[in-house]
Amino acid sequence: MVVDIGTGKSWRHLNGDPRVHAEQQFVPIVWGEEVYSIPAPGMPYTYLGFGSDGIALGADGKDLYWTPLSSRTLYSIPTARLRDQSNSSEVLAQAAVQSRGQKGVNDGMETDTNGFIYLGSVETEAVNIYNPANGTVVTFVRDPRINWVDTSKCCYWKFCRVYVLILRSVGRQRLALLHKQPAELRTFHVSRN
Repeated sequence: MVVDIGTGKSWRHLNGDPRVHAEQQFVPIVWGEEVYSIPAPGMPYTYLGFGSDGIALGADGKDLYWTPLSSRTLYSIPTARLRDQSNSSEVLAQAAVQSRGQKGVNDGMETDTNGFIYLGSVETEAVNIYNPANGTVVTFVRDPRINWVDTSKCCYWKFCRVYVLILRSVGRQRLALLHKQPAELRTFHVSRN
């Protein structure tokens, strides 16, 4: 969904595109174990079906990066393609999507002023960094206490406060139910010029 904040007008792009939906038969590995969804009590396990969740705007605003939660692939699209509302805009948007490669399973994403994109890594108990300039993913920090990283931010003029949530699970059986437990909150200040 694209929204023009100035006019309030909104439109859709990539709505039916498979790159914004969960990968078929996707199974993440957390704490060395496969994770499945339990749709309801007494129902059999099924594959996770979470679409686009992690999302970040490039530092220069020219590209939007995203990943379905049920995927290990990072994608991007030029924001100009998302702003386009011409008759051929959907075809051009789908053609402009780029696969940026494998980066592991993540939820939260955040961009710094250098253009690096920080990705929570659910499977490796880490925060990784994706470098758009060369397409590499490296580990920024790894710790067994990091179970699930998500992000939220509040921006005020020149400064942006980024909240990195380290979500903790109570037990492995709770992980299968996909319940997020109370979070430990860490705050970082990022200068926006």
